[in-house]
Amino acid sequence: MGKRAIAAVLLLWLAASPAIANERAAIVCYMFVDNEHTTREVFTFSGQKIAVSEQDRIAESCDAF
Repeated sequence: MGKRAIAAVLLLWLAASPAIANERAAIVCYMFVDNEHTTREVFTFSGQKIAVSEQDRIAESCDAF
């Protein structure tokens, strides 16, 4: 039986992009068993569904979160 990774995810904010009406951005802290990091995630919507999801790692920890 394989190991299962348990993660905690903390969402700092979800906000509309001022330039693009169908985009939302979030700062997210991912906390895994062996590591953690903070990402900026941008979601582009088509109707009610996410059409594009982009993630950029902005920190190697969640200390500033």
